[in-house]
Amino acid sequence: MESLSVRGPSSDLAVAAEAKAILCRAFIDDQLMTWMFPEISARAAGIERWLEFWIEFYGDKGVYTSSPHGAAIWARPGIREFDEEWGDRFFGIFKEEPRHRLGQLMTGLKGIEELPSPPNAWYLNAIAVLPDSRGSGLGRKLMVPTLELADAEGAAAYLDSSSHLNETFYLRLGFSKSDRIELPGSNERIQRMVREPR
Repeated sequence: MESLSVRGPSSDLAVAAEAKAILCRAFIDDQLMTWMFPEISARAAGIERWLEFWIEFYGDKGVYTSSPHGAAIWARPGIREFDEEWGDRFFGIFKEEPRHRLGQLMTGLKGIEELPSPPNAWYLNAIAVLPDSRGSGLGRKLMVPTLELADAEGAAAYLDSSSHLNETFYLRLGFSKSDRIELPGSNERIQRMVREPR
């Protein structure tokens, strides 16, 4: 079945581009993306800037899996430092957002960043499956090969879930719930989840 064929895990930028294109479509109603980019007319462009930033920031530490109906973006341990130059570029993601929202956005995103995480761990930045392929096993196919890479290194993995509906899926893959944060100015929250190596 075409929708279950998966490319990666790979650091190939062609796979990264495929992953970005799928995630831009799949994240249009995601809770975190809706919080960051509340204006529907500007959301798709905001999501694209968000994903482009992380793909560039991760550089050769980025690991991607993609299929015609789903994708994932991971970061290996040891990504570069988030210095002033990268901070300025990060602010550029929100160039279309009203100034009065920037403080709220930075407070929420800094709160996510400060949630406890395991040392030298793999980080799942994003995963999504398009609606017509949910429940097909594709999410698992996107996750397991990269988790096996982490396990082979004896490394933990972690993620930030913006949807409580997805948490059962992550629990089945061996993640457990850690800390969480409420997103300022909304009823949404982010749940950090951690998986120890197998």
